[in-house]
Amino acid sequence: MLNQLHQTEIQPIVPMNRDSEYENQIKSLLHERDILLEQNKQLEKNIQSNTD
Repeated sequence: MLNQLHQTEIQPIVPMNRDSEYENQIKSLLHERDILLEQNKQLEKNIQSNTD
């Protein structure tokens, strides 16, 4: 009962286009990934310069 109520709360009132929602999530994740890869490169450079 409580679980069912909780599920109805989560669902948006206006049904969104699932595909575009997923596309946006993917774009967002790819962007985050790019940022993390860039940060990783910087950290590796820092480590390299510290060990020299």
